[in-house]
Amino acid sequence: MENLNNRMSFIFEELNRIKDIQIGVKPILEEALEQKKIPNEHDLYKLGLESYNDYWKLTKSDVFFEVSLLVRLGSVIEHGLRVYFMHKSNLTNTAERELFFKDKKEIKLNGIFQRWKSVDENNVAELFINYVGIKLEDIKFCNVIKEIVIHRNQFVHKLGMIDEKYINNINELTGVNIMEVGNVKDFYPQTDYIYLAATENLEEYINNTISFFEELTIK
Repeated sequence: MENLNNRMSFIFEELNRIKDIQIGVKPILEEALEQKKIPNEHDLYKLGLESYNDYWKLTKSDVFFEVSLLVRLGSVIEHGLRVYFMHKSNLTNTAERELFFKDKKEIKLNGIFQRWKSVDENNVAELFINYVGIKLEDIKFCNVIKEIVIHRNQFVHKLGMIDEKYINNINELTGVNIMEVGNVKDFYPQTDYIYLAATENLEEYINNTISFFEELTIK
């Protein structure tokens, strides 16, 4: 069977790509947009915008750019946990994984590598403890991993619009009350509200995710 470092190499390559885009490509893109001036006769110029970077920020495209990286980061986490679990379970492909779980009816395999919390303990933490003997929550930055996945799932499944479940999950995990962040309470629950502040710690999220998988890989 292929060794663990080889199987996990794609995960680290992808994490470093996300990091390179955030700290390298994004500033270059914004600098290029700043250099691109809006013509005086353009309707955007009449709004007081001088460069396309002004428009980029006005439309919050800079934040939604980071949202895409946050979603990508959460997906890499899910895949990384799946790859690691399969290696430790001596499974080489999806067919073998499905066969492995075929007689384990108590496990809801669909989505389990992104599921950290469930009333019946049918989640990735319990899966790792029961089948590979590893307590993920003992690994540094595990709570950060959980937080990223919560944000990722909210953007993927709810377009980033907050609800009570999301608010409670973040508060329980981090101690942060989203209702007290910025002007959230001025809008929610009266209207739908997209919590873009979730991207503010993106660079830290990326670095912590790399550290998490580095520690996991040596177990």
